[in-house]
Amino acid sequence: MPRWWGGTWRLLASALLGLVIWLAVVGDGTTAHYRFDEWWPYVDLACGAALLPLLLLRRRRPLFVALVLIGSTAFVASTVAAAGIATISLCTHRVRRDIVLAGVGWIVTGVVFSVVHHQGSGFGDRVANLTTSVLALAFVVAVGLFIGARRELVTQLHERAETAERERDLRVAQARAGERARIAREMHDVLAHRISLVAMHSGALAYRADLPAEQVRETATLIQENSHLALTELREVLGVLRDPDVDQAQVAAPLPTLAQLPALVQHERDAGASVDLETDGDLEGVPEPLSRNAFRIIQECLTNARKHAPASPVAVRIEVRAGKDVQVEVSNPVVAPSAASGGTASVAPTRSGLGLIGLTERAVLAGGELSYGVDRARRFLVRASLPWDRAGHD
Repeated sequence: MPRWWGGTWRLLASALLGLVIWLAVVGDGTTAHYRFDEWWPYVDLACGAALLPLLLLRRRRPLFVALVLIGSTAFVASTVAAAGIATISLCTHRVRRDIVLAGVGWIVTGVVFSVVHHQGSGFGDRVANLTTSVLALAFVVAVGLFIGARRELVTQLHERAETAERERDLRVAQARAGERARIAREMHDVLAHRISLVAMHSGALAYRADLPAEQVRETATLIQENSHLALTELREVLGVLRDPDVDQAQVAAPLPTLAQLPALVQHERDAGASVDLETDGDLEGVPEPLSRNAFRIIQECLTNARKHAPASPVAVRIEVRAGKDVQVEVSNPVVAPSAASGGTASVAPTRSGLGLIGLTERAVLAGGELSYGVDRARRFLVRASLPWDRAGHD
């Protein structure tokens, strides 16, 4: 419906109903001053037409419009319908003080009209007029309060719907952000592992000029393979993080588990590291989320050992206690900065400490705990405990 129709139909309804009331009062012939052969009925009709446009201001000044139109009914009859609509509009705001003022004015003007334009002379006629005025007031107040309550209810429902929609969008955004952060953490682990290999071997090539051609070729091939894999994995994760509308479930992010742990250790050994692996329990029987978290912790520890103690042997011990937890220990001797190989150390990544903080966060989110530090034997020890009962809460 056009917006202008909301005010127009009320004006037309007030004019029509006011004309009907005017005709009923004049046609009855029992109300003083209201006969077709007198001049006052036409003054009444002119006053009603002049005051009718006030209804257009009922939303801006509801109390003023209602009181003016109610006050006019003390002398004229054609404005009763307009006064009723103005009172209904006033009551929709549900302000008790304004409703009381309008109600008192309605009763008073009804009494004044019956005195100025008396109809009959009996007590029963006056009581009937007062009762009619009270019933009319009760009707318009009830209609106004009902409309006001309905508008408030509709407004609340709209607000709830908008709030629910915003919360839904927020949950979707948080889920996307959480998934992208998870993929970023996974990719950080993989990329840090591969880039540290590239840094170590490229540093060795730069530092050792006396290597045989075969060893140089093998090292260069290893650097090429790891660089290619790192670029491929980086391209995948950047595509996801760049476009928030991509369905992360369709992205083939690397999700290694403890089943790939022997291959990881062998890869480290092929790269020249000394890694001792000790396992106790069935690695393949560990639930996937728990297995993936344990793998990432071991991988990050091996990466850190290669960065900060490249010539030191690393001991990895993992104990699987089915139905209870998984215990992980990774240790290596503490190496002073001067003890590291000069060329390799000079190009190794800097010590930010964020990797261990990320490992601690990963363990806590999995319901476990992780501690790290230098023990009495001057070995840097990382110990993690991941509970079995939180395996389904990835």
